[in-house]
Amino acid sequence: MPKKIICHKNLSIRWRKDRNCFILDLEPIGGGHKNFATKAEATQYAQEMFEVFETGKPATEIKPWTVEKGIEKYLEHCQRRSEDPDSNYGPSSLTNQRCHLNNCAKLSFDRLALAKRNIADLDVDFIEQDFWPALKADCNTSITALNRFGAFRQMMFWCVKRKQISSNPCSKADIEAPERKLLWKQKLKRDMARVDPDNLQTILSHVEPQHKLKVLFALETGLRIREQVAYESSTHYQPRFDFYGIGEHRVRTNIAKEMDKAIGRALQSAK
Repeated sequence: MPKKIICHKNLSIRWRKDRNCFILDLEPIGGGHKNFATKAEATQYAQEMFEVFETGKPATEIKPWTVEKGIEKYLEHCQRRSEDPDSNYGPSSLTNQRCHLNNCAKLSFDRLALAKRNIADLDVDFIEQDFWPALKADCNTSITALNRFGAFRQMMFWCVKRKQISSNPCSKADIEAPERKLLWKQKLKRDMARVDPDNLQTILSHVEPQHKLKVLFALETGLRIREQVAYESSTHYQPRFDFYGIGEHRVRTNIAKEMDKAIGRALQSAK
C-alpha cells in the first residue's frame, strides 16, 4: 500500500553515493526526481512543491530576481555547502565568492547599479560589451577580473537551476580571457628578480632572531602566511593535498577548512 503523503516530510530524500547528491522523489505528488547538493536544499524544495500540490499555488508570489537577490540566494547556498562536513567547499572559498560577487554588484551601468538590475535582463551582448570591460577596468589585474567573472558565472548557473533564467549568458559570452599560465610565469620572473642574496640578507638583518627561521621557511617552500599556519609536518603521513618536500619531512596544506581552523586556534592562543 502506497505511503500516505500528509506533509512534505513524507517525501523521500535519499543520498546517492554514485551520483554524489541527494535525490528528492516527487512522484507521489505527481512530479519526478530532482538532484540536490545538500539535504537542506532538497528539504526546502520538497516543502515548496508540497505546498503547490496541496493548495494549487505557491504561498508567496514568485518575482524575478535582481542581481542582488540572486547573489543573496547563491551565497545562502554556498553557506550551506561550507557547513556540510561532506563537502570540499570550505569557509575560505565562501569568503572569496562573497568578496568577488560584492565587487561585481557595485559596478554601475547607465547610472544603475548592477545589483538593482533584473537577472533576466542580462544577455550575452551585455556581458560581452558592458560587464566584462567594466570588470577589467575595475580590477588591478586581469587575473582578478577573471576570478570575479568566474564567481559571477557560477552565481548565474545557480539562477538557471532556480529557474530564474533559461540559460547562462556568461557561458555563451565570447570574452578575451587572460592566459593564466603565461601571466603567472611573467609574475614569477618579476618576483624572482626582486629576491637575491643581498636582498635576502637585508631582509634578515631587520628580522628578530627568533623569526628568521620563519622567513627562510617561507622562502624555501613558497608557502604563504595562512598556509604556514596550517601546515602539518610528518615523516610518515602521505598527503591527499599539495605538499612540499623539505628533507625527509613533508609539509601538507589543506587550503580550506583545516587552514581556517588552525588560524582560529592560533588567534585564540595569542589572546
